[in-house]
Amino acid sequence: MQSDVFLKPINIKNMLQAAAPVGLVALAQLHVLLVRGLDVSVGALMSVTVVTASYLMASGSPAGIVMLGVLACVGIGVVVGLINGWLVRFAHINAVITTIAMLSVLQGIALIVRPTPGGAISSDFMKFLQVKIGFVPVSAFVLIAAVLIGDWWLHRTRSGLEVKAIGFREEAARRNGVRVNRVQVRSYILASATAAVAGLFLAAEVGVGHPTIGQNFALNSIAAAVLGGAALSGGRGSFGGALFGAFFFTLMVNVISILGLSSSVGVIASGLMTLLAIFLYSGFAEFDRVIRRLLGRRSRSAPVAAKG
Repeated sequence: MQSDVFLKPINIKNMLQAAAPVGLVALAQLHVLLVRGLDVSVGALMSVTVVTASYLMASGSPAGIVMLGVLACVGIGVVVGLINGWLVRFAHINAVITTIAMLSVLQGIALIVRPTPGGAISSDFMKFLQVKIGFVPVSAFVLIAAVLIGDWWLHRTRSGLEVKAIGFREEAARRNGVRVNRVQVRSYILASATAAVAGLFLAAEVGVGHPTIGQNFALNSIAAAVLGGAALSGGRGSFGGALFGAFFFTLMVNVISILGLSSSVGVIASGLMTLLAIFLYSGFAEFDRVIRRLLGRRSRSAPVAAKG
């Protein structure tokens, strides 16, 4: 109602394109939220990916070198996830402490390797990730495909059900033959690998090696997943919900920009929406427990009253 630009194809294209890194990192965060974990290092990993791309996939690099750069970036993500998972499961360090430490390490590496933004990324790589069908970026179809595959895996396969079982009740899952440590470590690896892919899409947007470009994505990934129905207590959530949460944040940033409001308004709104989502989900769950408790007491007291 306030802008003629909002519904134009170019603005919709920009929103869908900007949703790619946010959506992918939200899917990454969901992997660990499902097993009652948390990974706040995903944003710093995205920064490392962008910086790495500025060296290994520099402007003018041939296609073969660019492909090796992509594999190297994803490989870095796998290694980071393996370290996070090992420290959480075998060194028994709290997930938040582990990933905060990893965040510091990765952010420091990014700043050492690239102290200031610079180093043009291959234009061919950028064009490849920004291909459009009409005005819709191909990245939007990639996100939809990832969500469909992810939700099918989560709800229809044994390994996906094991992930939810661990999130609901880890000891019960172990007693039923689930290899808890392996599933947990795998979740951290998948989270970091997906965050690295999100970093590649971010690199295609910014076009240069920026050492701190991913610093806000960690909180946004948690907020998007929670808004999409994920529980911080584990065992609940969907990839589709995480994607809708990510798109909501992208939409909110776009609207704030179009209305000419300060970017700080977006930060405040993101925090408030996250708190509201957590309150609503936890509040409804607590309300359900209270009702069940009251009904249970009433059903136990009814025969006594009838006998009297």
